[in-house]
This record gives sequence, C-alpha cells and structure tokens, in this order.
Amino acid sequence: MTTTLEAHLSTTSRGERGPVPEGLSPLIGGERYRALIQSSTAIVFRADPDGTLLEGWGANEYSQPFLATYLGKGWIDAVHPGDREAMLSLWDKEEESVGHWEVDFRIRRANGKYEWAHARGVALREPDGSVREWVGTLTDIHARRVAENAIAARDERLRLAVESASLGIWDHDYTTGDTWWSETKLEVLGLPPDVPASFEVLLGCMHPDDRVKLEDHVRRAHDPAGDGRIANEFRVMRADNGEERWLSSSGRVYFDAEGIPRRIIGVVTDITEAKRAALRARSAEDRFAQFASTSSNGCICMDSRGTITFWNIAASRMFGYSESEIIGRSVETIIPEALRHAHRKGVARTAFDDVYPGRSIELVAATKGGSEIPIELSVSSWIEGEERHFGALVRDISDRKRQREHLLRLAHYDPTTGLPNRTLFWEHADARLASSKPATILLIDLDSFKDVNDTLGHHAGDTVLREMAGRLSEMADDNQIVARLGGDEFVLFVEGQEAEADVIALAGDLQHRIAEPYVIGGQVIEMNCSVGIAFAPLHGTTSEELMVHADLALYSAKVSGRNRSCVFTPELRLAAQRKLTLASELRRAYEQGEFELFYQPQVDLVSEEMTGLEALVRWRHPERGLLTPSEFLPVLKRGPQAELVGTWILRQAINEAARLHRMGHPLRMGVNLFSAQLRTSELTTTIGRLLEETALPAHLIEVEITENTILRNDATILQTLHRLRMLGVGIAFDDYGTGYASLSMLKQYPLTRLKIDRSFVQSLVEDTRDRAVVEAIVALGDKFGLGVIAEGIETEEQRALLLEMQCREGQGYLFGKPQPIAGILSRLEGPPTRGFSDRSPEVARGTRGTVRGR
Repeated sequence: MTTTLEAHLSTTSRGERGPVPEGLSPLIGGERYRALIQSSTAIVFRADPDGTLLEGWGANEYSQPFLATYLGKGWIDAVHPGDREAMLSLWDKEEESVGHWEVDFRIRRANGKYEWAHARGVALREPDGSVREWVGTLTDIHARRVAENAIAARDERLRLAVESASLGIWDHDYTTGDTWWSETKLEVLGLPPDVPASFEVLLGCMHPDDRVKLEDHVRRAHDPAGDGRIANEFRVMRADNGEERWLSSSGRVYFDAEGIPRRIIGVVTDITEAKRAALRARSAEDRFAQFASTSSNGCICMDSRGTITFWNIAASRMFGYSESEIIGRSVETIIPEALRHAHRKGVARTAFDDVYPGRSIELVAATKGGSEIPIELSVSSWIEGEERHFGALVRDISDRKRQREHLLRLAHYDPTTGLPNRTLFWEHADARLASSKPATILLIDLDSFKDVNDTLGHHAGDTVLREMAGRLSEMADDNQIVARLGGDEFVLFVEGQEAEADVIALAGDLQHRIAEPYVIGGQVIEMNCSVGIAFAPLHGTTSEELMVHADLALYSAKVSGRNRSCVFTPELRLAAQRKLTLASELRRAYEQGEFELFYQPQVDLVSEEMTGLEALVRWRHPERGLLTPSEFLPVLKRGPQAELVGTWILRQAINEAARLHRMGHPLRMGVNLFSAQLRTSELTTTIGRLLEETALPAHLIEVEITENTILRNDATILQTLHRLRMLGVGIAFDDYGTGYASLSMLKQYPLTRLKIDRSFVQSLVEDTRDRAVVEAIVALGDKFGLGVIAEGIETEEQRALLLEMQCREGQGYLFGKPQPIAGILSRLEGPPTRGFSDRSPEVARGTRGTVRGR
C-alpha cells in the first residue's frame, strides 16, 4: 500500500485531484456536528485511501490556512521529512487493522515553518473490508510540545549537573512527614535503594564520635532566630561494608510566617579523598622538614613578600647565617645589592603566575661575610591559603662553574694553539657577513706538516702549530679573525673592502712570515704554506659558501706546486661538477645494491671481550673497487639518497644484530645516522617496525649522531631523539670533544653514550692537553650518567692510559679493523684472540693507521 500511497501523493501534490467518494458529508453536515466543529480547535478531515484530502472543516486560525493550502492534495507532503517514514509505516499498519491510528508529528504551516500537530484517524471500510476512506482530526499541539521539551531539557540539565557533581540530595517535608533521599546519597551511605529515608537511619550510619556534633548542628539550624543553614563535616560507617567515609553536608531549614519549620533540604558530598589528601600533606610537611635538615642542598622557603620562612642547616653552611638570624628577614639579605632591583621586578612579574616549576636558575648570591658565590636554584611555587609561597633548592656551583668555563674554553678554542676553533669561527664570520659588508677569507694550509709529525713527533708538530698561530695573530688587526680549523689548516677573515691585489699581497706577507725558520729543540724546521682566497659577496654570502670556494682555490694552489696563493674563479666550479657526478653514481649504487656493511668491534678495555659493533658503510664500486666512506660520504650525506641509504643501513644492521642475538651473542649495534633521517617523522616508526619484525631488544641498538647533525638545535631532531629513547634505543654522541654544541646540549638531548674522538686518543701518550680533554670527557660522562667509549685506539700505551682515566670501553685497530660480518662471526665462534688475524704488523707495533674506520 505504501508504494500506491506514495505514488498517489506524488501525483496529487502536482495538483491532480481524484474523485471525492461519498461518505461523511451528510453525517457531518448536521447542525450538531457543524456546531461541534465550529467550536473545536481541531481540523476534521476526510481523505481517500491514498491520502488525498477530500474535505476538511474548521473555522479557526489554525485550520483555514492549512485547508486552503492542502485540500485536494497529498497531505503527506506537508509532513516534516524526519517524520514521514514513521507516518507511512503507521498508515500501512492501520490499513490492515480494524482500529484507529494517532500520532504526533511536525507539519508545515502555510508560512513554511514546521509545527507540532496531533492526528487521529479512523478507517471507514467497504463490505469486503477494504478502506473506503479515512476520517479524523488534526489538532495544533505545538505550544504544548515546545513547553514539554523545555521542561525536559531543564530537568535533564539539572540531573546531569547533580550527577557530575556527585551530589547526594536529601529532603524532608515537616507538613507531610515525607523524607526523600537521592540515589547518590543512598550509595554514599552504602544503603540499598528500598531503605526508607529518615534522620534515624542517618544517625545509625554515623560515626559514634560525630553523632552528637551532627545533632547539635541540626538543632541549631531549627532555631527561628538563625538563618536556618546547616554546613558541617562528619564521618559515617557505610552500611554495606563498614568502611569509614568523610561527608560534607550543607542545607537549609525553611520556616513559615510564624517561624514553624516546614521543610529542610540540602546536599551531601563524599570528601574522603580530600581529607586523606590533607592528611598526606601534613605528613609530607613532616617528611620535608626531616629531609631538609639532612640535605646537602640549601632549602629556603619564603612568602609572597619575600620574607624567609624556612632555612635549613645546609643553607646556614652556604651563606653563613644561622636559622635564628635569617628567619623573618627578607630574601634580599642574600642577594647582592646590584641585583636587588632586578629581583624585585621579577617577583612582581611572577607574584600571580605559576611559572617556576621545573626551572633551574643560575645567579650570584651574597654571603654573610660579604663575598659572592655562584648558585643554582631549583625554584617552585604554591598557593597556601590565598597567598603564593616560594621554595628553592640552592646549590653552590663554584666548582661546576670553573669546570664549565674550562670545558667551554676547550669547546670554543683549539686546545693546541688557543685560537678560535672551526665552529666559533663560523659563528663569528656568519654574524659579520650578515651585515652584507664586503669581506675576504684566506684559507691557509701548511704544505709539509705531516713530515714534521712523522720525523720529529707530534710534540714538535704542536710546537710548530703554536708558533704559526702566534705569527698569524701578530699580523691580524682588530677587524680580522684568525682560527684553526683543524690539523694544519688555518683561516684568516678580513672584514671590509679590499682590492684583489692587496689581498694577494697580504697572502704573500703571510707566506713569508710563516716560512721563517722554526727552531725546536735545536732543530731548524722550515715550513711553507698554500693559501686559497674567496671574496664576499662575490663568491658567497655565508662562511660555508666562502669556505667551499676558498677550499677549491686552496686545492688549486697545492696542485700548482704549493707555496702559492690562488683566488677562487668560476673555472674551479668544475670540481663541484665532479661532486655532482659522484652524486649520480651514488644514486646508481643504491639502486644496484653496491653498498655493503662492515663491522668494527667495540670491546671492554679490561677483558677485551666484545661488547658491541659499529656498522660502517662501504661502497663496492664496479670500477674503483671497495671505497671507504671518506671517498663518498661527504657527498652522500648531503644528497637525496641519504635517507634511503640510511634506512638500508638500519635494516641491515638490525637484522645482523638480531641474528647475533639469536645465536647467543647479544652485542650492542651502533649505527651512524644522517641528519636527513633525523629530520623525518618516519625514523622512529621505521626503527620500531624493524625491532618488532626481528624481535631484537631495543637496548641492543645505538644510533650515533654528530655535532653537525644537531648544531642548529633543530626542534624536530630533538623530538625524534626523545621518541627513540622512549623506544629504548641508545643514543651516542660521536666524535665528542671536537666542538661546542655537545657541551651546551648534553642536558637537552637524551644521550646515553659519549664517543671520544680519535684525534684526542691518537696523541694521548705524547700530549698532556689531549689527556686533559679525555679526562674531562670521562668525568663529564660520569656526572651525567652516560657511557663513554674511546675511538681510534691503536697502541697498548693508549689503552693503558684510557683505563687509568677510568674509560672502560673502546674501539680501534688495536682490537680489530672493520670487517664483513663473516669475520665477526669467526671471531665469536672461534678461540679467544685479540683483534683480527688481518691486523697489519704496523698496527700491531702501534703505528698510526691511515684509514679511519668510518
């Protein structure tokens, strides 16, 4: 019937009207019914079996517009779309029954708005039972439904508010004697829902010690002279399990005009957890006082006005004031006079803002004797009553500050010559280049410095470097920067406009001065140097660009016969083209699977047992044979293949580590990361998936990062490293000690290990300064709870010195060269032996190797 009805309604909605069947017209046309209809607020209607309105009656404002609009049409079109399906379903159902149908629905008025109506219909049937027509009424119920909905919404809001606040409601009517408790109050008392509510039942649940107090509160609330309010806290014993709970109750007694109580109503809340928290807080205060009395750190508390309220023994030792002398005095007592104004501004700025938790502040403090000491504060604040209070743990960092200054000096300056190092030079040069002023870089490299080291030793070589640094510094004026970039390479930065001829003349003066003889231990040493020159902004606007071009010019000078100077020219960019060619070959190498991994053992320096491996990439070039990283890594790590090759290295290394683990050799596997890998969000996911696929414990993987990787303090890299540590993966800082970024970032980055750079280890025996650096790094690792491993160990003397300095782990040719995994397996499965059988006699005798294991 629904299909027929819908079709008919669709037809009639277009204005086509079917025949009007005979029916109720004579019946309704009677005087009685006419009067009834005229006085009714409803529409009386007739409709054919398919829903077409045949006739309608009703003279009120509701009926006339409706009848005028829909008479002779399919009236189902006027029904709200959300109600039509229910209406049609009801119609179909009632067509088969002998009763009537009625329904509330929304109907469109003549003004286009939908309003609520109530329809009731009865089927008049033929002798065969089929529906001849429908008769019924349509009543306007919009105002009633809107009011009902508003009441329902209000009741729902009230119910939800009470439930969300976990309030139990109680109510007693003195006139009727009726008492009512909400479900929440019954639940708080541990009573079943069918227990009759009464004050006597409540008293039965009361803790004996609080019963009299509650009765007194209720009695005083019934005094007409008061305000009738009740507010108290008391304990109850739950009826179901006897558990003691604390409740807070508030309510009010309502009186009539004669002062007779008529009603009492209120709410009850379970405050047990708040009470327990308060008890814990009191216990915490006692524990804090006990802890502070024995702490080696100074503990100081003060109120919002800066008045000291707590002072422990350690603070007395640090500042010289006893507790009785300092309590009640201003905290400015221990602040130097010159800093007090800044302190007051800081207090005013933070008096109403909780900004301190988790922060450490370094500043200078004044002692009773008038001296000043550097201190570190770990500051916190809290609200006590309505007032903010402050607390600080104070540490005297005099020793730490001296050590830090020493380490920062080592980080910013070359320890051999005292000149700025590479990183500090770049920092100063870029700052000056940012002003867009003209400048010149002269890159200076000694021509035969290696011969000095090889024939006279490193001590003589260092003496030459120091003497050379002194000569360069003497020649430099205030607008020039001299730095040692590493090895025998120095740089001079000249600020300001200089003619090319003048710069070449300056380079000649430098070469002449450096070529003057060096007398060391009675031995006369003659040195020459080559110079590469680049101009800003002609050849670049950053120190990196200028250094690249100056380096190309330097290479040209050396190729031309050394002891020469050369200015960068566009023709030298052909060297850069060679790098592009190499980049193309690297792409092919990845696609053709030409990369291999070698593994160098990491050992316990005492037992020489293998503790881990470092995975090192090699390139088996189809024409040039096996290439070490120094021949392709500088181009690879800056190219588009870096992330792809890095992921391949990770996969291979993790698979080998998992295989070793399954064979009973749980060795830590170190993997060098490219910066491109660290800047992608996929690194953590990739490592996590590989660990899951191989069932390898995360702590057996250690990723290695270098200073250049994190030099710019990239937030993305930092976030990636933190996610790796959350996986359990170790993070090692490679080549540690060669720059300064590591020192300022040790606290910020989630490191687990420091790797001492081989440059310090190789001169360890001869150079006391290198020993000082290594000792500082080992101590720093110990203080930060980090593992320390030394790279490039080649002699027994180096191993012995490292052990003496408490460095317990290392790697280098003394213990084995980088090898394919087969060599590692052979060593693990074979008889105990030091290193590998292919270790050269020169290495065995302690001669420095020429190929770095990276």
